Amino acid sequence: LEFAGEGIYHVDERGRITFANPAAAQMLGWTPEELIGKPAEELLDHTRADGIHYLCRRDGTCFPVQFRSNPDGATGQVVVFSDESERMRMERELDAARDRADRERLQAAECERARWARELHDETLQGLAGLHVQLFSAARATSVEDMGARIAEAQRQIEDEMEKLRGLISELRPAALDDLGLAA
Repeated sequence: LEFAGEGIYHVDERGRITFANPAAAQMLGWTPEELIGKPAEELLDHTRADGIHYLCRRDGTCFPVQFRSNPDGATGQVVVFSDESERMRMERELDAARDRADRERLQAAECERARWARELHDETLQGLAGLHVQLFSAARATSVEDMGARIAEAQRQIEDEMEKLRGLISELRPAALDDLGLAA
């Protein structure tokens, strides 16, 4: 018990501490001898609204603990506890990092959607508008040869637009993704 890393103390049937190991004393800010005879209730800050158990140090500050308490028959109980401050701090940091990552993912997705909207508006929509004008003018052609030339030009523009769309699609889902995977 003297070398255990967890805090351990014994409380008698009257609620007074009869034993405290060095780890318990250090975490609580007392010497083991000063804890002997002290009412255990003075150390306990019970469970707060957050549902976490706290023990209080000599200086009045409290820290979150995880503890186990085993009844020791008619002679009281043994309490084993560990300071959860570091674990809880790390959990808060992990939660904050996850929140940041979620926000960054959403922002990146929104930026990508905006880029695609610009690409489709500036490239594809403009190309289709040009085709519309060409076909409209082909319908108003005064001769069959003139109509054929305008339709042939519209067909070349359609091929150009299809090539541009293939390029956009390839950006959206590059072939390397299938070959090498997402990590690469």
